[in-house]
Amino acid sequence: MYKNILMNHLQKKQVSERYIYYGRPDLALRYDNNIWDYHLMPDREMFEADLSFIAQEQKDYPLDYANIAFPEKTELPVSWQTQLQADGFELERLLIFTAPAVSLNLSHSAASADIKIEQLSETTYQAYMDKHAEEYRQYGDAYYQQMTLFNQELINVPDGKLFLAVKNGQIVGELTVWYSQYFAEIDNFMVDESLRGQGIGKRLQEEAIKTADSVILIAAEENRAMYEYQGYQETAFYWTAFKSEDNKVKTA
Repeated sequence: MYKNILMNHLQKKQVSERYIYYGRPDLALRYDNNIWDYHLMPDREMFEADLSFIAQEQKDYPLDYANIAFPEKTELPVSWQTQLQADGFELERLLIFTAPAVSLNLSHSAASADIKIEQLSETTYQAYMDKHAEEYRQYGDAYYQQMTLFNQELINVPDGKLFLAVKNGQIVGELTVWYSQYFAEIDNFMVDESLRGQGIGKRLQEEAIKTADSVILIAAEENRAMYEYQGYQETAFYWTAFKSEDNKVKTA
């Protein structure tokens, strides 16, 4: 299943035939590190029991939330959508795109020639943290500290790298990639809005997938055209449901 590839780098807390529960108490405010991933669609009674289990497991987290991924290639029934939204969940249908690395159209314009691609390292770490400090701190000191830990881990983890696009000494784009046996997963992909359309994103992808056989990523429907133009094909989809005690938008 493609979702298993996408979540391969996450820490498993519990595994069953029905689901995998990924959790990192030390990264409690990084929602994407704390996911209840269904392999089989639950009934309503099972779902309510699972929510109670999540609440118990995360009772010491500074924020009460549930981050749910429903089974791959399974449409969420309208009745479920209606009930979940009534219960305060935010719903999203995510698309999974894949492509052989050699088939991607990553040609870029001369406008990106002055862009330098670097990895997050001890040398570039402080500049990266400075760029995101205001963003992190708006969610509080605890979130800032957890992102400090997460970014420090990215310097040394064997299966992950963070690539930075640098222009005139300033970080203007970034892309996190997670490597598995056959795939490179593109994650956390962004370019400064004022510089989009100049091939910077393609430069980042090109560097990230140099050693990969195939590439995989998730995207929302509005980004379909861009990725299909680059040579990606939709291979699966899944629904997500997220709810927090104060209905904050997801921060990571």
